[in-house]
Amino acid sequence: MTILSRIRLYDNIDCMKKCLTEEVNSVRITELEKRMHLHSEAAQAAVTLAANDLRARLDAMNEFRAALRDQSSTFVPRNELENKFENIYKELKDLESSRLILEGKASQRHMNLTITLAILAAIASLISILLNYFK
Repeated sequence: MTILSRIRLYDNIDCMKKCLTEEVNSVRITELEKRMHLHSEAAQAAVTLAANDLRARLDAMNEFRAALRDQSSTFVPRNELENKFENIYKELKDLESSRLILEGKASQRHMNLTITLAILAAIASLISILLNYFK
């Protein structure tokens, strides 16, 4: 083999090496592009799922807020309730006072009756003693 043929052979080998390197690099780039595309699609699917999940969660929160709003519309305001309780408490105290007054009157009536009966008994005893004394 001559030097020229060796140089050509080396040049051919270098050329083939470059071609193979370019081809390998091209295949690698294609594979990387495919992987990047798959990662991009997976990321887009994850974003879509997260958005749907967030939307569902927000819808549930809105339903809960609406339920709370409906519930709070049926509540009595605190001041109004305190005024009602205060009025009821006053009426209850008035009723209790009336009952105590009536019981006191009833007790007084019983006391008057007892005193009257005691006086009558004392008079009857006195009459009995006087009748026995003058006999």
